[in-house]
Amino acid sequence: MSAEEGEESDSEEWGALVSLFEEKLVTHTDKEVLFHLPATRTATPDTENQNICIRLQQSPSSRAKAAIEDAGSNSLSESSVSTGAVVWDGAVVLARYIEYNRRFYFKSETVTSVIELGAGCGGLPGIVSAVLGGKVTLTDAMPGVLEILKLNLTQNQLIKPPAVEQLNWLTWDRWFRELSTSFEMVLVGDCVYDLDLVPALVCTMHKCVSEGGVILCTIDTSIDRNAAVSEFKRLCNLGFDNVQQITRSHEKRGWLSSLDNMYGGDSETVELYEISGRRNDVVQKGHLQSSVKKG
Repeated sequence: MSAEEGEESDSEEWGALVSLFEEKLVTHTDKEVLFHLPATRTATPDTENQNICIRLQQSPSSRAKAAIEDAGSNSLSESSVSTGAVVWDGAVVLARYIEYNRRFYFKSETVTSVIELGAGCGGLPGIVSAVLGGKVTLTDAMPGVLEILKLNLTQNQLIKPPAVEQLNWLTWDRWFRELSTSFEMVLVGDCVYDLDLVPALVCTMHKCVSEGGVILCTIDTSIDRNAAVSEFKRLCNLGFDNVQQITRSHEKRGWLSSLDNMYGGDSETVELYEISGRRNDVVQKGHLQSSVKKG
């Protein structure tokens, strides 16, 4: 199939999907999120021709948003517990982006290794990656959040469920000494919010991603986090050769405009980045590690 034929096929498929699902593909309540994967979008032999609904329990979003906006909640233990209790818009947008571009990121002849950082209680991007055939590890720092995540995985009864690991960005070196592996795809769904944690997050991303791997990251700009976002972009440009924002005019086009029509969240405020080309020289010179010590 040529590239033009592939694009035309995707366009027709997505158009059929829009007609079939005039209602939202994502449903939010204070207590849960429902994320629908229609049969036309599942690609693995295990899930082909199946309509899948991922149901994730969460805590009221108002409580978590209040915690982010509280200037006193800057520690990993305080802010991460609150933010990890909610499936945020950034995670939903990232999950839908992965699903829409599944043929690009998940090849039928290989199994893509995936890790999600700061998965929270839902791990939605990672779960979608598992449904599409990836070998997925979901991580978060907080034991209480991980317990909810495990319950959500059990409730959804996935054929190939992700592994769940505790990973604190501030002590990533200890975790990776034990794991001794890297991943072809690193997912970071709306984790850039705390300036003090940004250097540790970027260091963890850098350590996670394999040679030739890709990092997909979303940032919700609806909440004031300019300092954290600026530092995140600075360190990413230091540690990686390619830091590209995916926009509506990007070659992987169409996914977000369609999302706006079917998803009740404010996806207009969510920025999505594709990061690749890990630079090993910054590790040898200790630039990123020194940023963590200063953070």
